Amino acid sequence: MDSESRDRIGQNICRSLLLPECEQKRVVFLTARVHPGESPASFICQGVIDFLVSQHPVAQVLRDHVVFKIVPMLNPDGVYLGNYRCSLMGFDLNRHWQDPSPWAHPTLHAVKQLIVQMNQDPKVSLEFYIDVHAHSTMMNGFMYGNVFEEEERVQRQAVFPRLLCQNAPDFSLSSTSFNRDVVKAGTGRRFLGGLLDDTSYCYTLEVSFYGYLTTGSTTPVPYTEDSCILSSVSSSLLSLSYFSLSFSSTIPLSSLDLLG
Repeated sequence: MDSESRDRIGQNICRSLLLPECEQKRVVFLTARVHPGESPASFICQGVIDFLVSQHPVAQVLRDHVVFKIVPMLNPDGVYLGNYRCSLMGFDLNRHWQDPSPWAHPTLHAVKQLIVQMNQDPKVSLEFYIDVHAHSTMMNGFMYGNVFEEEERVQRQAVFPRLLCQNAPDFSLSSTSFNRDVVKAGTGRRFLGGLLDDTSYCYTLEVSFYGYLTTGSTTPVPYTEDSCILSSVSSSLLSLSYFSLSFSSTIPLSSLDLLG
């Protein structure tokens, strides 16, 4: 199968829709559906896009101050074929970020090139990389982050998940963890966390296939397609990026009252 045939499978024609670029704008990079069977990731991503293009005042402020790079489907061939985890060629793309092949992992290769290019551009400040997944055994929304030696960076990485927990009733801080598991070394979160500079933070956002428990309740609330799209995890993901506009190293962390 030549590259043209491979790229056309499922008649997927992917084009890049870029928001206007200008100096001083911060960047949030969002990817989803690297594992094709994790369809809730698409619903969350759709909720993010819907919010971002809405007339909500926070969305308008975000569009004025933040550039959003969104790749809604990193594994379109796997989705088209009905695979659960792998690509057309049988690869788990989320284990090949370290050295993706333009032939075997073309979408991953292209996205990595774009991120590396932005990271090397002095006019770009890549604030967040967030890779959206769905989890088959755990409840709620939660995050995975990285492990750092510097205490200041450890605390700053924790701010975003804590903000989500405060604003999204279906987000679980207790399920959120920060690790450097060896088997995850080839994931986007782990690889980019080591590649990008110390002002960038990389997360995996997981959302349950099933549902969520709210504080004080033992009755799970099932996720549906509509509730994922309208999920507070989706809207809060964008709303809380607003806080990054005023988040600078000159603000004492104690004044945020988030880490205690």
